[in-house]
Amino acid sequence: TYSVSRLLVQKGIKVRISTNNYIMHHKFAIIDNRLLLTGSYNWTFAANNKNEENLMIIDDPEIIEIFQHQFVNLWTNKYSPDRTKALFNKAKVDILTVFPPPAQSKTKTININSASQDELVKVLQISEPLAQKIIALREELKGLKDLQALIQLPEITTLEWEEWEEQGITITVK
Repeated sequence: TYSVSRLLVQKGIKVRISTNNYIMHHKFAIIDNRLLLTGSYNWTFAANNKNEENLMIIDDPEIIEIFQHQFVNLWTNKYSPDRTKALFNKAKVDILTVFPPPAQSKTKTININSASQDELVKVLQISEPLAQKIIALREELKGLKDLQALIQLPEITTLEWEEWEEQGITITVK
């Protein structure tokens, strides 16, 4: 069965899928911290063409913030890589084949003032519209003097900064 979630992954969008079917029935996605998709919709061919499933698109900052907090809680606590590793260790399962050791991760550096849209999308794993906003901001400011200028974009939150740091991505302005 073709799954749209696979397409999201191919486009560089981070997707976390749980195999535990009893945690929650509704699913949600937050796009650039500006749009919320939520409902029982499973993002599969059957959901699209056969089943009666629902998907709501919400453009309300207060509701999106509630879901963002829920996501951060799930991402950093219940389904965090550290918790997953602890569960594998408790079960005495070798997880080195699942998670590459930190020594294998490569440091990536990107100059926010000279990177192309494609480089921003690939290295920072952000959407094309967000990459376009970064480029527009740097053009408006005639170059970013420091990274703090990026906080003008509501799509860039502390979660993005933490993920870039975890992935060994260094962002420079020179």
